Amino acid sequence: MTHCNIHFRVKFFTNFSESVAVLGNVEPLGCWNAAQALHLKTNEALYPFWQTETPIKVPSGKSFEK
Repeated sequence: MTHCNIHFRVKFFTNFSESVAVLGNVEPLGCWNAAQALHLKTNEALYPFWQTETPIKVPSGKSFEK
């Protein structure tokens, strides 16, 4: 089975100690379980952008919701 590699990069302003996560209907995005959401990372050089450290793999042709 062929996979697609997907990267997330979002611009989102947060307050100190807040984080950003992506939730969706496929396993890499937590299958709608917030405790399993994909948490994005940032640092001083990237902020306010948050992104995946590595791509998530989704089967080619699979539609997903986020």
